[in-house]
Amino acid sequence: EVLWSFKILESGEFMDSDLSMDFENSSFYYFDKHPPISNAKGILGVKDQSIIIELSEGEMNLNEDQSININLIKGSIEGEGSNLAANFSLELDSDINDVWSYLEIVKFNNLDIINQKKQLKGQANINSVIKFPIPMNSSKDLEIEANILIEEGRYILSEQDSLIIPNANIDFKNNTIKTNGELNYKGIASKFTTTTNLDTDLSSEINLSTSVSPTEINILQPSFGEFVGGFGRVPTDIKIVTSLNDLDIEQMELRADLTDIITQYPTLNWRKSVNERAELTSILTKVTREDDKESADYNIKFLYDSDTVFLDGYLLASHDFRAKNLTVTNFSSEKIDGLRFDVQIDTDGVRNIYLEASTIDISSFIDGDIFMRSNQNIPIPNLNNINLNILNIDRIIGKNREDISSINGRINLNDGKIKEMDLLGNFNQNQDTLIQIVYKGTDSDLP
Repeated sequence: EVLWSFKILESGEFMDSDLSMDFENSSFYYFDKHPPISNAKGILGVKDQSIIIELSEGEMNLNEDQSININLIKGSIEGEGSNLAANFSLELDSDINDVWSYLEIVKFNNLDIINQKKQLKGQANINSVIKFPIPMNSSKDLEIEANILIEEGRYILSEQDSLIIPNANIDFKNNTIKTNGELNYKGIASKFTTTTNLDTDLSSEINLSTSVSPTEINILQPSFGEFVGGFGRVPTDIKIVTSLNDLDIEQMELRADLTDIITQYPTLNWRKSVNERAELTSILTKVTREDDKESADYNIKFLYDSDTVFLDGYLLASHDFRAKNLTVTNFSSEKIDGLRFDVQIDTDGVRNIYLEASTIDISSFIDGDIFMRSNQNIPIPNLNNINLNILNIDRIIGKNREDISSINGRINLNDGKIKEMDLLGNFNQNQDTLIQIVYKGTDSDLP
C-alpha cells in the first residue's frame, strides 16, 4: 500500500518533465481533513510542471461504517514555488446521506446547520469540483462546487407521511444551495425550486408550482371540502421563506386561480360557478410579539377577487395557528357592499365582532334562515358564542325592498341562538321614525 499526500509539495519546484505511472490498491488524501481514499486504482503523472492524477476506482472512507464508491476522480496541481494550487473533479454514486456527510466533512460552508440527513432518503450521483491552495491553512481556503442528481428520493415528514421526489437537481456553489425538481405528496404532483443562503442570514426560499383539483384540496385539508367543487383544476404557486436557525416559516405566499372550479359559502347562500373569474392570494408573515420578544405570531393577509365577490383582510394567529384576531377591511358581493368587521377572540373562544357596512340585503337570509326556522329549534351554523356590535350599517334591505337605515346596536348569540338583541334604526321611507328592537333571553330561546 502506498500513502500519498500533497504535503510533499510544500517546497521546491518541478523541472520540465513528462512522467506517468500506474498504481492500484493505494490510499491517499488531498489534505489533512479530507476523508482518505482506499483501494484506489489510477494514474499519477507529472507533465509541464503539473502533477496529474486520475482515479478509476476507489472507496472514500467517511468513517468506520460509512464509505462511498468512486466512479472517477481527475485533478491537477499547478504553479511554481509557493504558488501552488490544486484543482480536482470527483464523480461519485452513493446514498444521499453519504453524499451529504461527505460535503459536511469537507466543510462546505455552514452545511451542518441544515440538519436534514435523517429526513432524506434515496440514491444520488454527485459531480464535485474542489480547489485549494498548497499549503492550505484552513478549510476557509477550500473552494467547493458540487452538483447532485437525486432519483427516487423521499423526504420523511413523519412516521406515516413523506414527500416522494422522483428526481431533483442540487447545486452547491459558494455560500448558496440551489435545487429544482419534482415532488409528489398524497398523489399530488408539483414542481419546485429552492435557494438556500448559507451566509450571514441563513435562510431558504422554496417555490412550488402545482395544479390541484377540488378532490385533492379536500384530501389536503378536509375542512375546505364544503367550499369547493367541480371537475376543474386550480393552478397554484407557493413561495416559502424559512430560517435555518430554527426552521420556522418567516413568510409564505400563495396565489391560486380558482376560475375553473366551483367555490361557495353555504352560510351566506353564495356560489361561484365554473368559468367565472376568481383569484385567491394569501401572504403569511412571522411577526414578533410585543409582549414577548422571544415568541412570535403569524399575520395572514388574504385577498379573494372575483367577478361577483371581493374580500380583503387579515388574520392574526398564534405560533401554533390558533386564531386570535380576524379583520375584514372590505367584503362586497351582489347582496353586500362595503362590509367591514373586526373579530377579537378571547381565551374562552368568545368572538367579539365590531361591524359596519354600506348596504346589506338580507331578504334571502330571512326566507332561508329565519322564517323557515320559526318552527324548528335549529342553531344557525358557525355562529357560536358571538357578541356582535354593529357600529353602523347605512342601509339594510329586507322583504319587498323595504329598508332600515343607520342601524346600530348589538346582538349576542350563544350556541347558535340569539340570547340578547338591542338594535336601533330608521324604518323604511319615513326617516323620522326611529325603530328599536330589544330582546332578552327567556326560558324559550329564539331560534
